[in-house]
Amino acid sequence: MVLQKKDVLFLAITLTTIVIAFFIHLTILNGFSKPLIYVLLSLSYVVNYGVYILSLAGYFIFTKKLKNWLGYYFMSIMTVKFILLLALFMPDIKEDGIITKKEFFMLFIPYAICLIFTAKHLINKLR
Repeated sequence: MVLQKKDVLFLAITLTTIVIAFFIHLTILNGFSKPLIYVLLSLSYVVNYGVYILSLAGYFIFTKKLKNWLGYYFMSIMTVKFILLLALFMPDIKEDGIITKKEFFMLFIPYAICLIFTAKHLINKLR
């Protein structure tokens, strides 16, 4: 399947949304004293968007052959992404033994944004 103009536009809109959300998130956390949180926040947004791009690339590869299995593909990608995020970030987050709201939302906000955009893109393609 060839990448169409509206697919590129959708990727650009997603990237713009992710960047805006990142800067809003960074502004909210500006007073947070733990410098590691800024590195983890940046990495969280980059990893989420990277997996989003890879999942859409996989979608373009499998769309003709496995159209009936795309729902399972979507669920498996989201599960793998969640496990990847937990494996990458849990050692640093649970360093003090407590997961704060800021740490939770550091992972959840970019995950949720990419989840919504992935689902929206797949639904639009399946119509």
